[in-house]
Amino acid sequence: MMPCVNDALVNLLNSKGYHPVFLPLSGLEPPEIYTYVPDTELVRRGPLADYLPRNTKLPSLTSGALSSIVHKQTSHKNVSAAVSFLKDALACIGITSAPRLDLSFASGKELTFSFVDATYRAVDPTKLDHLLDGLNTGAVPAHYVAEGRLHIIYDYAYATTIKMQSSDEQAFKYDVSGANIESFIDLGTKGQVKSQSTSAITFKGATNRPAAFAFKAGQLKLNREGKKWEFYPGEVMREGHAFIGDEGEGIPYLMEQGVVMRLSDSQ
Repeated sequence: MMPCVNDALVNLLNSKGYHPVFLPLSGLEPPEIYTYVPDTELVRRGPLADYLPRNTKLPSLTSGALSSIVHKQTSHKNVSAAVSFLKDALACIGITSAPRLDLSFASGKELTFSFVDATYRAVDPTKLDHLLDGLNTGAVPAHYVAEGRLHIIYDYAYATTIKMQSSDEQAFKYDVSGANIESFIDLGTKGQVKSQSTSAITFKGATNRPAAFAFKAGQLKLNREGKKWEFYPGEVMREGHAFIGDEGEGIPYLMEQGVVMRLSDSQ
């Protein structure tokens, strides 16, 4: 299912062409095949290489640091919105439950949340077109192909740590240094929280392995004659045409806007 969650987090990532996603899996790398039915299911079908002839040479992966992914959330009137945002952000790095998440120590502050170590691994989507002649989707139910439900994820974003600090870098209302933080936040076995200063704390997943918290995808469709695969990593602007440019250019394809994606239980 595709639950509606914190709009600010979703909109922030959507604006960068990414789908925020809850993925209970680690070690994921693009390109991968998924099937998607709006508002119903998102199913990982596995690496694109599994659907291509043996020894097919895939495009090289590029990787690097993502530009700053930062969100500001006021707690002047109520900390509940800040807690909601933090819960969603934590889930994206694998911290799906927290026995105690009390941000009253930050009441009255404007808070800045950031994925401080965000990185990406991606393939150039324009390099995938020449591989599609050899694509064999026999392992995927035929109705997904007929309905245009196939997608290729060509870019994963990863992070291990989220930082929360007061925007003015002035001390929180209550002291959270050292062990004092445990009076407000308990992540159980899912993660670790540490005080960085009187105005900043960090959250890290227990595995310390980068979690895929977002992805970029394109739609994979057969042409009208059903003979040729076509890949659309950009929004379709007119019949048979899609575009995507460098970062900040074009309109990346989004399966859904305003939701966090979640893998379906039906595989």
